Amino acid sequence: MKFSEFLDDRMIFDNGYQELTPRVSVVMPTYSRNAEGLLTGCIDSVLNQSFKDFEFIIVDDGSVDGSEAVIRTYAERDPRIVYVRHSVNSGLPAVRTDEAILLARSPYVGFIFDDNVWYPDTLEAMLKGIHDTQADAVHGCVVMERGGSNTLFGTFPVSLERMRVVNTIPNGAVLCRRDFFEKVGLYDPHLIIRRICDWDLWVRALRWGLVFHQINCALGIEQGILSPTSLGNAVRLDYKITLSYMAASDQEGKRTETLRPDRIMDYDVFDPEKVMPYVRNWAEWEQLSASVYQPFFDLHPHYRYEPPVRNNRRFDRKLSSYRLDPPVPIFRNRKRILILANRFDRIVRDWVDGLTSDPDNLVIASSEWSVYLFNSPEIDQIILFDSTSDTLVPFLQDCRRRNIPITYVVVHGMDQAYTDTRDPLARLDLTQNKADYFGFSGVPWPEALQPGAHELMGISDQVVLLEEREPGALVEGVPVLQLGFVPNQLAEGPDSVQGFILAMYLADATQLEEETMRNVTDLLDRTSREMKWKVYILPGTLLPEALRGYADRVETLPLLETLPLLVARSDRIVWVVPPEILNRYSKYHRLLMEEDLAKNCSALIVLEGREELIELTQVALHRRIREQKELVKDRAIGFRTDARRLHLLNVVEGVALRRKIAGLSGQLKAGEVKSLVFINSQALAGSEAYGLLVTEALSRIGFDIQTCTHKSYDLYPEGMRNLNDWLKTRGLRPIVELEYGKVSRSMFLPTVPEQDLQQYSDNLCQWLDAQGVGLVFCSAFISEPVIGWSERRMVYMSLFAPWEYYVPKRMVYLRDRIAGMVSDTQWAADQWGRWMSPPVACVPSLVEREHFVIRNQALSRNPIRIALAGTIQPRKRQKEAVQALLKLLSEGWDLHLNLYGYEFSGLSEYISEVKTLAKDPLCVGRITFKGFVEDPLEIPRDNHVILSSSSNESLPQGLIFNMASGLLGVTCPAGGVSEMVQDGVTGFLAKGFGVEDIADTLRRALVARDRWPGIISRERQLILERCSEQIFTHRLLDVMQHGASIRLSPGRNYFRISHSRDETVPIGKTSQTDHTDATPSFDISNMKIGPEIGPVALCYPLHAIRDNLCGFTFQVGTFYTQPQGKLQLKVMIPDDGRVLREAEIDLSNIRDNEWLKVGVESIANSKGQRFWVLATAEGLTGRIAIYENVPSQDGKLLHYRLLAQHRLHRCMGLKHNRPVLAFVPLYQV
Repeated sequence: MKFSEFLDDRMIFDNGYQELTPRVSVVMPTYSRNAEGLLTGCIDSVLNQSFKDFEFIIVDDGSVDGSEAVIRTYAERDPRIVYVRHSVNSGLPAVRTDEAILLARSPYVGFIFDDNVWYPDTLEAMLKGIHDTQADAVHGCVVMERGGSNTLFGTFPVSLERMRVVNTIPNGAVLCRRDFFEKVGLYDPHLIIRRICDWDLWVRALRWGLVFHQINCALGIEQGILSPTSLGNAVRLDYKITLSYMAASDQEGKRTETLRPDRIMDYDVFDPEKVMPYVRNWAEWEQLSASVYQPFFDLHPHYRYEPPVRNNRRFDRKLSSYRLDPPVPIFRNRKRILILANRFDRIVRDWVDGLTSDPDNLVIASSEWSVYLFNSPEIDQIILFDSTSDTLVPFLQDCRRRNIPITYVVVHGMDQAYTDTRDPLARLDLTQNKADYFGFSGVPWPEALQPGAHELMGISDQVVLLEEREPGALVEGVPVLQLGFVPNQLAEGPDSVQGFILAMYLADATQLEEETMRNVTDLLDRTSREMKWKVYILPGTLLPEALRGYADRVETLPLLETLPLLVARSDRIVWVVPPEILNRYSKYHRLLMEEDLAKNCSALIVLEGREELIELTQVALHRRIREQKELVKDRAIGFRTDARRLHLLNVVEGVALRRKIAGLSGQLKAGEVKSLVFINSQALAGSEAYGLLVTEALSRIGFDIQTCTHKSYDLYPEGMRNLNDWLKTRGLRPIVELEYGKVSRSMFLPTVPEQDLQQYSDNLCQWLDAQGVGLVFCSAFISEPVIGWSERRMVYMSLFAPWEYYVPKRMVYLRDRIAGMVSDTQWAADQWGRWMSPPVACVPSLVEREHFVIRNQALSRNPIRIALAGTIQPRKRQKEAVQALLKLLSEGWDLHLNLYGYEFSGLSEYISEVKTLAKDPLCVGRITFKGFVEDPLEIPRDNHVILSSSSNESLPQGLIFNMASGLLGVTCPAGGVSEMVQDGVTGFLAKGFGVEDIADTLRRALVARDRWPGIISRERQLILERCSEQIFTHRLLDVMQHGASIRLSPGRNYFRISHSRDETVPIGKTSQTDHTDATPSFDISNMKIGPEIGPVALCYPLHAIRDNLCGFTFQVGTFYTQPQGKLQLKVMIPDDGRVLREAEIDLSNIRDNEWLKVGVESIANSKGQRFWVLATAEGLTGRIAIYENVPSQDGKLLHYRLLAQHRLHRCMGLKHNRPVLAFVPLYQV
């Protein structure tokens, strides 16, 4: 329903008000306040003001208690009253207030409400305040009558940092300039926000940079706070959704535009589409509808409302900007994150920006005192900033019982106390009352509040300490993540400052050093008198005498904002800041400010002495901005434009993941979860390097994580030293040496005795349990942690090019035992995803920041140096690369080939062949065998081109590492290489793998040398976007969270349970009699997929506990394929091998995870008998397997051992006895 439709029944009482030209318009909506005795006192207090030149617009919203007669009587006596009467009650005070503002004819608009009383000089005081300060709005304080316990509201000066989390402006003592509403719009009249529409308006105004002035004395009384008809008591507020709606910065511009006076008429005040983006699921919407919408329409049945339509677009991001969770979700994509902070400063804003970068996150910020408005089931995650209030403890303890992750961020609580007697920022320290803590630089927790902070940290899953400071007196046993500053790379844009504004931030200038004030006046003297300055001071402070002589050039702006937040919100400003103010802020804050300045095309000049001051000319300022931008860009090499947002999001997601795992293992906190990364060898390359990078990435966001390698299998004599050196340089813990690897190797070389494998894996699994390891990441195919699968542990795996493994069917058991799988290319992920259960995703290898530095600037242009990296072996095809080089050298190209990589004795024959080729006369002095280089940065320093000739890789790390460092990528089309190297765009891609293909591609690259700079720039940007640390971590966590959601979802069993159906198509005789299920003799909830069925028989035991066995039921898996062919089943006697019954099943209609029933002719005396069921498949296409019951405690290794035995029997063509239960017997009724 549009705003304009609420005006259809409007009547304006004609009392001659049109003849007046008032200086101020006072507006008041009212509804049935006469019966409570509040109306006349309110009207009298306005009419009796000492300032008389005003109009008083009263909008009566359909009162039915005699208010109409009372107001008419006043209007007949006083033409200053503009009486607007509606016959129908709207129930929306914002609609009637906006209506009054639109009728206002004065340059100033003041607000009073029908339960307020003004003091006689209120209007005069507010008008004087707005004149003296040139503010956009002024407000005073109001006495809140609470039945004898009165409080004064409005005593805090207005700042966006406070107003974002709590309202500090009393609505009934505000005066605005008329253009205030042209700039930021009117009250938002939407139904969802009717309780806090005034707060919303003030926050919007502050966001747009409007200035408020506080009159720090009482200007009136609010009498209706305890009235049952007051808005706060009569209207229910869904605080979580309303706050999300109000705080949505991405909608701020659009909402402000639609609320402007010239557009408000078309505003739909009931539109559910404005609200839907802030609810998690349909159940939450139904709750909101029942508590907010339905009660309103029950009271106002004359209004029209169209409820939202339930359709698929609510769940599809492609069709809608938001995606609701279904009422009973299998996966919960939308999450509500509650931020508790008493001050919404630049740091908190940064975290909010980071979390809201994920559109599925509903982020709301509130103060500690408002926590009673939230219910823990409505919250998915909590982040505390410097919180100290012990009133939070019961709420947080309830959240922890519900497994809700809690993160505590220390921003200022551990700051070194600022003790200088001269403090220009003292008024920003709101903690002076010592009762509540408002974090601010140089103001640590007061001693009295420290126990509260420590108690809250003790409840939290993770404590985050800003910057690399010593944890000091933090709670013992609470994990601490020391979070350094992660820069964002600047987006491309102009660095011109034409049209710039000159501004000084002096705070309380009376507290500045005398030398600083001399520098201020010196700067003013050196600049042209035509140059105007804005000087920001704190409210309640005076401009020093020394600056009053510059009144014609200086505009003084009282503003209670901290410098970092002001800088972040201001474009094209040259800031001049005293050193004692700038130095008050931590290094983290200053780096944040430098980035904001560069992003906003601004500059900062520190008043440190005359010799430090630059000339404020256009040229000089342009140079200063360019220099500061270059500084920020250099600092951000190797980071994306959203790097910090992703990093903060990753920290929070990492806590959420570990909280889930802690819930599995019975641990109290996410910080108690230990994580291990298993790698295959001691080589510093390939899958091992990928695993090390996983360790590094997860440790950066707070994981307690280490890397493991096996100690009994080592092809690399120097490997352990290299691995530990790599870890040490990154501040990571050394390698853990464990016994594992034999089981994986036995799959390819089945020579290890079965009992040894059993004990071997049991030892590892017992060690993992004893250490409390909750998360395992296997970098490449490593069997033991998977075999040791536990409900208390999450196991993830990375698998790369499928060529490196035997056929995937040998690894079938992974399908149900790993929580998620990643690969370094989409090509490889698709290959594995054909038979692995989800999630399977592409997570390209992390490219560390150091690789994004171009290092070959000093390299001579010729000869063109080509690097070929990787262990010398046939699949790397170094031989073909040398042959291609020979062709190009014979054509006269000036080239040099450098080969880097291990040379193993087991590959000596191939290495000899390559080196023999290199002895060709054309190659003398043109090929160098570098061997393994401990410093990988030597490669980009000494080469122009990186060549990859390998034929069976997914995406060689050496290729992308060196492309990131500025080498031109030339490669054969192996695996997923084309995802990174687009021919002629981000490198050069060969058509094949032959010598001619390699030579032709190198030739094309050499001919196009003048295009190299553009190609290299694009390839580096592509790698930055896909492979930098923050996006790598983000994608990895996404897979892990997805896998954990599947494991923990209430809908987990959905993937297992399906409707069973009868299969009665036997070869031999069949029974047409009814049959019924017996109680299974094993736990069918603990079923794991067995080996694939083929022509070699699998034999399963069948134990009959009753007579008249007439069939059985079992579960089949098809690995997401649709098999064709026949499944043949035989019931036989184990001792003599006699076949008693046979059945045949057509597989063309079988569905994955389906339970099948097979009926056979009943066996009369079956009670106590043991039978075998033989399963074979003939003419099979696709895949089929039977689910087996594998004990979770006593038989950890049983499933794998059975798989290994099956492969051996399959190779020998013999039937394989499976000593596990899979068939549930059926008996005749």
